[in-house]
Amino acid sequence: MKSIRGNLNVLIKLSVFFFVIVLAASLLFFYLGFHMRTQTEDYRTGLSRINAAISSLNAMNRDAQAPPPAQMEELQGRMEAVNAFLASTGFIEPNPAITKIPQRLKRGEIDTQNAIDLLGNTARELSSAYYQQRSRISVSTTVAMGVQILFLLFFIATLYLVRRFVRRFSATVNSGIDRLRQQFHSGDQSQETERIQWEEERAIHNAVEELSAEIAYNQELASFIKFIFELGQLKRTPRSGWLKLGIDNPETVADHSFRTAALGFFLAVLEGENPHEVAGFCLFHDIAETRTLDLDWLAQDYLEKDDYLSSKVLEDQIEGLPEDLRDKLNGIINRGKGNDRITRIARDADLLDLLFQALEYSHQGNPLARPWFFNSASDLTTKSGKRIAKYLAEKEESGELEELLTWWKSLKVRRDRDN
Repeated sequence: MKSIRGNLNVLIKLSVFFFVIVLAASLLFFYLGFHMRTQTEDYRTGLSRINAAISSLNAMNRDAQAPPPAQMEELQGRMEAVNAFLASTGFIEPNPAITKIPQRLKRGEIDTQNAIDLLGNTARELSSAYYQQRSRISVSTTVAMGVQILFLLFFIATLYLVRRFVRRFSATVNSGIDRLRQQFHSGDQSQETERIQWEEERAIHNAVEELSAEIAYNQELASFIKFIFELGQLKRTPRSGWLKLGIDNPETVADHSFRTAALGFFLAVLEGENPHEVAGFCLFHDIAETRTLDLDWLAQDYLEKDDYLSSKVLEDQIEGLPEDLRDKLNGIINRGKGNDRITRIARDADLLDLLFQALEYSHQGNPLARPWFFNSASDLTTKSGKRIAKYLAEKEESGELEELLTWWKSLKVRRDRDN
């Protein structure tokens, strides 16, 4: 079966090739015929123009007197027409002496018989050139016709072989179909048995697919639930930097992430960027600390960078999650590796939360927290972040920050005034 199909493909390709050759030879044959007809018409046109010029000369010769100016102008026009024809067709080179015949006749340098002889020579050269070109075209036409006939025979032969192979292929296929029919109709009992067996195999296959899909879904669901429980660890993970300031119960990473996300949203709006993208990045920027804990600058100074790189931890955290969720969080991983405007806004939001928290701990009585505010404010890069930090510094130095920290008092006073 395969050998028949292979031979059939080869024969079909050969037949297409021969058909293309025959078509090309036919086009060449028709082109040469058209070219020959054009050459013949040009040749006849040239002879007619030469004969017209000779007729004018003969008429002048019969008059035996000086031709009138109108007749000389007519003769000049016919001589120029002959040369123009020779220049346009390219049978032979134009003869400048032809266009000078009227002037030379007028000056008496030649007589009409000399002019007729000159035109006769030109006619003979034209005829000779025409028949030479006709001979070459005839040879080319004969060759094109021979190639056409030869490859037409090849094309017919390949079509015949294709027909034979198609018959053999059809016979083989029909034989196989007959054997399948015989096997299929060997008995009602065997047919029913095969049908039942096929349905059982199909049912088993569908059950296995459903079970595999259910297992995969349950595995992804289990990974997702584990990931949510893991995120809950951030509510119990303290920000280690505040411990060095002697704060007994400092904020957690979850506390920090929430306000950082809110600050990122507001900063993005102020800076004219996408607030949802910035807030999402801020919300998840520290989730790797469920596994590494919060490493302050002093702890990081004793580690290689790859030992605490959050993106490496994130890749392990989201490995078993559903694909669409994994792709979204992968975008956060890739965003954290960059240094574009979105990332800079998110980093400013992270720093601003540190500033707010330092001021809160400072006004709760911790004197070591205040310098953290002024040391970190210089790292801000966005215009809005710098303005917020500058405003907080001015309020802190003027002693007016207490009014902002105790924001609820203004609400209480307004309620009392309303009552």
